[in-house]
Amino acid sequence: QSNESMARASQTCVQSVRANWAWMFQVMQCAEVHLRNAAGYHEFFHEVDEAETWMDTTLSRIHLSFDRSKLQGDRMDAKAIMAEIKDVLAAFLLWQTKIDYLFDRAKNVVPVPQRTTPIQEERPVIALTDYTNASITFLEGDALYLMDNSDRMKWKVRNSAGQVGVV
Repeated sequence: QSNESMARASQTCVQSVRANWAWMFQVMQCAEVHLRNAAGYHEFFHEVDEAETWMDTTLSRIHLSFDRSKLQGDRMDAKAIMAEIKDVLAAFLLWQTKIDYLFDRAKNVVPVPQRTTPIQEERPVIALTDYTNASITFLEGDALYLMDNSDRMKWKVRNSAGQVGVV
């Protein structure tokens, strides 16, 4: 009988270790998603800053290159003005392309700083991993509503079935 009890104890220990490793795996999945989102967030705003700097530089160069006081009203001035208009048009088209790209990209940027700022009203969130406790169950990718995130370690959420729990 002592061999049986040792076997059961060993089996219980192995199951506990497996459960802890499964939990660690879920934590690592959440950390990976968070780091990917944080990197995307910072990369996006870095690109926005670069675009703003580029626009300011291009705009100041355009304004400096065209001086009305030096116009004499001849054919060369007309050609210079046409060339200037083409340059401005090319710059504006580049701006439009960059702004369109950033606008499309903004739709996928996760607002990472909002994770640490207490919310004032419920907002939709996506579950990063499967979770089950006595009060709530959801799967990775499920749509949830974040009800309270004032505690940095535990958030109050509601799933589509109306279950409310602290995770």
